[in-house]
Amino acid sequence: MFIATINLIYFLLLILFFLVTCITWKIYIKLRIKPINSYTCMFKKVVIITGANSGLGFETALELSKRGAKIILACRNATKAQRAVKNIIYQTENKNVFHKHLDLASFSSIRNFVKEIYENEKKIDVLINNAGIGGIDDQLTEDGHLTMIQVNYLGHFLLTNLLIDKLKESPGSRIINLTSNLAKRSDLNLKNFTNYPYFKQNYFARKSMYSNSKLCMIYFTQEISRKLCCHGITVNAVHPGAILTGVWDIPELFKNIIKLIGFYFFKTVEEGSRTIIYLATSQDVKNVTGGLFENCAEIKMYKTARNPNLGIELWELSEKLVNLYKKKIM
Repeated sequence: MFIATINLIYFLLLILFFLVTCITWKIYIKLRIKPINSYTCMFKKVVIITGANSGLGFETALELSKRGAKIILACRNATKAQRAVKNIIYQTENKNVFHKHLDLASFSSIRNFVKEIYENEKKIDVLINNAGIGGIDDQLTEDGHLTMIQVNYLGHFLLTNLLIDKLKESPGSRIINLTSNLAKRSDLNLKNFTNYPYFKQNYFARKSMYSNSKLCMIYFTQEISRKLCCHGITVNAVHPGAILTGVWDIPELFKNIIKLIGFYFFKTVEEGSRTIIYLATSQDVKNVTGGLFENCAEIKMYKTARNPNLGIELWELSEKLVNLYKKKIM
C-alpha cells in the first residue's frame, strides 16, 4: 500500500512537471513574439501570395486585405481558393481579392500564370513565395523533378524571375521567401540535386528533402538580392517558426497528436504570419535586403547558408532546370 502511494505521488509529480514545463514554454513563446508595429496602408498595392488558401498564406492575405491591398491568391486548388477569397472579402469588405490558378509543380502552369499577370496587372508591389509541401515521398512532377523540391523551391525560382519586370514597375517592391530553420539540418548536394538518393521512403528522407528545399530558398534570397541591388527591389527570407499548418502530409492520427502538443509548443498561424506582414509593410526594412528574419527581427544566417559559391552554383543549376536561359536578371 505504501509503495503504491509513493508511485502515485511520483506519477502526479511527473504530470505536474509536464504541465509546468508546457505552461512555461508557452509563456516563453508568447514573450518572444513581437507585435506588428507597422500600420502602413496598402491601398493600391498589388500583392501576390502563393499557397494562400489556408494557413500562413491565408492569414497574411487577410491582414494585407484589411490594409486595402489588391490581393491575388495564387493557388492550385480552385475550390479552396475561391472559398478563401469569399472569406477574406466577407471579413475585410475589400472586394479587390482574387484567385488565379497556379500549380508550382508545373512549369507550364507557372508560365501561364505569369502571362495572365502581365496581361492584367501594371505592376507588382509585393510577391510572397509562401506555398510549400512536406511529408511526401520522392514523387516526380511532370517536369521530371522531385515534387517537394519543385514546389518549395524551383517553382518559386521560375515564378520570381518571370515576374521581375513587373516588380521593377513598382519602386520599393518587395519579395518575401518562406523558409524554415530546418535548413540548418540540410545536406544539400548539387551533384545529386535532380535525383537525390532518397531511396528510403520514410520520415527522415522526407525531412531531408524539405530541409534542402528550404536552404535553397535562403540561397535564392541571397543571390537574387545581390542581382537586384540596383533596382530598388528588396528580397528577404522568413522563418515563421513552428506552426500548425497543413504543409505536412501525415496520417490523421498523428495530426491530432501534433495538434495537442502544438497547442503548448507551437505558434498560432496568426503569430507566425507577423514577420511576413512586417516585411511586407514596415518602413523599417524598406532598404534591407538579402536577410533572414524571425520574430520581426533580422537574425544571423544559418551556418549551412554561408557558402556564396554554393549559392552561385545553385542559381546556375536552377536556371538550367527551369529553362530560364532567355530570362536573366540584369
